[in-house]
Amino acid sequence: MKSRFYILFTIVSIVGLLFPYCANIKVDINNIDTPDGNWIVLANGSWNSWNWGTELYDNDGDNIFEGSICDLENGTYGYVHTITGEFDNWSGWGMVSNAPYNSSCDFVPNDQWMNYGFEINNQDYIGQINSWGGCGIEAPDMPIESLLKPSNGSLLNYIYIPFEWTQFPDVIGYNIKVSKSETFDNLVLDHFSEQTLFIAKQGFEWDTSYYWKIQPVYLNGDLGDFTDIGEFSIGRQEFDLSADIFTDENFLYEYTVFGDWNNYRTSIVDINGKEVWNSGGLPFMMNHVSEHGQLFGGRPNGNGVEADYNQEVVWQLNQWLDQHEFKQISNGNYMGFIYEQELGPIPIGDWTSSFQALGYQADGMTNEFPYGAQRIVEFDAVTKEEVWSWNPHDYYTKLDTDLYGGTWWGSFGGTNHDWTHSNAFYFDQEESSVYISSRHLSRITKINYPSGDIDWIMGLPSEFMFSGDEHICTDLEFSFQHNIQRLDNGNLLFFDNGNLDYLFGNEMTSRALEVEVIDGQYCNIVWEYVLPPNLAAYGMGSVQSLENGNYLINTTGGGGTVLEVTEEGEIAWSLNLGLTWPNGSGYRAYRVPSIHPGALSVIGHNFSTITYEEQQYDALIANDESSVTFTIHNHSGYSQWYDYSLQDLTEEVIIQSSSIFIDAESETSISFDLSYENSDLLTLKLIVRPRYHPNDERVFQFDTYRDESFVLGDANLDGSTNILDCILIVNFILDNIQPSNTQIELSDINNDGSLNILDIIDLVNIIII
Repeated sequence: MKSRFYILFTIVSIVGLLFPYCANIKVDINNIDTPDGNWIVLANGSWNSWNWGTELYDNDGDNIFEGSICDLENGTYGYVHTITGEFDNWSGWGMVSNAPYNSSCDFVPNDQWMNYGFEINNQDYIGQINSWGGCGIEAPDMPIESLLKPSNGSLLNYIYIPFEWTQFPDVIGYNIKVSKSETFDNLVLDHFSEQTLFIAKQGFEWDTSYYWKIQPVYLNGDLGDFTDIGEFSIGRQEFDLSADIFTDENFLYEYTVFGDWNNYRTSIVDINGKEVWNSGGLPFMMNHVSEHGQLFGGRPNGNGVEADYNQEVVWQLNQWLDQHEFKQISNGNYMGFIYEQELGPIPIGDWTSSFQALGYQADGMTNEFPYGAQRIVEFDAVTKEEVWSWNPHDYYTKLDTDLYGGTWWGSFGGTNHDWTHSNAFYFDQEESSVYISSRHLSRITKINYPSGDIDWIMGLPSEFMFSGDEHICTDLEFSFQHNIQRLDNGNLLFFDNGNLDYLFGNEMTSRALEVEVIDGQYCNIVWEYVLPPNLAAYGMGSVQSLENGNYLINTTGGGGTVLEVTEEGEIAWSLNLGLTWPNGSGYRAYRVPSIHPGALSVIGHNFSTITYEEQQYDALIANDESSVTFTIHNHSGYSQWYDYSLQDLTEEVIIQSSSIFIDAESETSISFDLSYENSDLLTLKLIVRPRYHPNDERVFQFDTYRDESFVLGDANLDGSTNILDCILIVNFILDNIQPSNTQIELSDINNDGSLNILDIIDLVNIIII
């Protein structure tokens, strides 16, 4: 019996060797923009040590690519999808599709790699079709008429929910109801809104599903029918944190956004440390937040990306970029770092004999070892082509190199030396300059734009750097710094990690520095905050100057710590991120006023149900001057520019295109004069786009009707203006009676956007005349 078992086992083993197993992999790329030129799709994985992988093919033109990897033994395998081609010189890694972090298809949840994967266990593996960067293929949402956001079936990455719906005719507002059940037994939200968008900030929880509906409320108090029920879910929480508050003063902004370098995720917490937003299924490490609320950062595939707050990409370059800094600059283009190599000498040091043992001269003169640096590149916002760049290899001497921070020991046995490790830049259009922070050279360089000439270099003295005699402000003694910025007052602000403090006889401490540069030669420390030794940061770090005079400081010390510090050096607020792999990894942090900077609503005035040529229409009723008015409401904490265009679809002409600036949490009305030469009924399309949040563009299509009986001042809608209209408007002003949108439009005689005594005076003059 024993021998028969042995024979059977041997046969099975031989069969396994003769007929190895295969894995079938599929990816759907319909959800992405593919690069220009020739390209192919690959599956790169651990079966061949992550070298050039297996090509996948689209056999029927449906953008679903499929292929098989064979000769696989029993075991587990990780992989990613990639697109490579002319755009990345066929590197094999041009665009990369990772599994969403900690999702059902993240093969090893909670690690930093976010790989897809499979297991071979004595049989072939047939994988599901995954969308690019996703798990499986999501079924399209079935839209609910009138309910715009959250879309039906959507998975949200925030607990502050913008509810948005279409405008109803003849209403004064809307009831919004939200519940965890379809029967709406227990309401999470029961709110009345006069707008068509409301951001709910209480009552919602992570990892929970909800149902919602709205109900129109009419002028006479009648309630309309509820809409159909929409459903949405909120994803999982990334951080469970709590902040410490040390002041009774109000904070300038309530929210803090931070990026986690190693795990490619970004989160926003409120002033108490409660997470209210995270990057969800979009692996994304934030490295910059603009004054308009734009999010910039890096992704695992090495693409610099501008992302919105709904896990969507706004702008992305389909080539590798350094993830330290990427952002849109003030001229509208984008800027980032690209890695460049050039041979240089191995300097003399205690590593010399070790390099010589590997066959190098290591004499400080022979150009024999690859020096890596970051070329700063400006990309055209439309074409994505390079329009300007600056390469340190062309301007810095390689005799300038770190001799004291351990970087040469870090290069021993490797393929290159991390020479400059540039980690931050600041583009100053007003000054025609670019500031660059080169961490491993402990220097900040001011570059003339666009000539590329160096105005000055701020850094170490000649005792520690070859060209130190040419440096300005050597007495600052900063080293391995991060996050260079130029403030509105002209001062420079940056985070000094202080890795080389021992050179100056000091214990290593990190600090935030605001520095005034005088005549391009001298420096004056305007403000300084020295972190305690336990919060020192060997890597990463950021500082933000706040409008209330305080500073937000982010350090990897203590497992990642964010502080708001007053101008006097008192800690007003503290948050520990609890990131321990490695110590810290919180790259940058910003205080922000809003988590939905593109949120907007548009209301058309005098929107009513009318009868025209025996048919009913929901239409904007033009006033006696044949004009229509819209109110645009900015629901965000950011002041924003909005670009808008009104088109007459009936005559197929653009009536007007322009821009308008609206303060945070404010609204502005815009009016358009119309021509009703051929018809009393026109169809209009209004497009409103937040300039810096194009994904939040809104398109509204309305019919508009010219009612010649529509008289300015006719508040009671009886076709004439008299003392009764004056009395009614007084009641509107005193809030005794709630006016409809049409009545507001007719009662605002001076068209200043509000009802007051001035409108009464103007109406009296109209009646007398």
